[in-house]
Amino acid sequence: SQWAISGLSLAGVLSPSGSFAQTKPNSIVAGIPVGVMVPNSLQGVPNDLTAYRDAMLKIGLSACETHEGPWEKALGAPSVGPPGAANAPLTPIQQQDRRAAVTALANWRRAVPMSRFSEARKIWIDAGIQPYAFKIPITLEMSDAECDYAFNVARALGVTHLTMEMDDNPKVTQRVGDFGRKHNMKV
Repeated sequence: SQWAISGLSLAGVLSPSGSFAQTKPNSIVAGIPVGVMVPNSLQGVPNDLTAYRDAMLKIGLSACETHEGPWEKALGAPSVGPPGAANAPLTPIQQQDRRAAVTALANWRRAVPMSRFSEARKIWIDAGIQPYAFKIPITLEMSDAECDYAFNVARALGVTHLTMEMDDNPKVTQRVGDFGRKHNMKV
């Protein structure tokens, strides 16, 4: 059978048996990479770099925007966890635990070598998948070292730009722009 996504023929990506064909995917159309947001667009896929790679190969995608989550999880970053139930204030204990988790993640980010991201990237690159953007939130609460981390990871992953959900605070916009300029990377 033939799969199609937005007019792209995916025949040939899968062999007749449904297993991966030997050729690498190519979802570049007229010079434009057609991809998905990993993990958001791949609902139901386990939060694992190999599982995301396999899902993209299955649908014939060679490009994507990716969040920090799968990469940091793969490299052993401490989990911050969800902030709590929607509109429910955190208890003092939950607030303390969250602050400790955020601090642990910030410390991990300052210490992790960028070479580990470059190595992890090979899981996708060797399969023919090139991330084109790295999504990570930059906030006013983050240290300069964490902001540098965001752009350094983007560079280690070989992407052309960093993305995020923009805050409506002009100070955040200025900070993001300043770090984008410092790292010579589009945001």
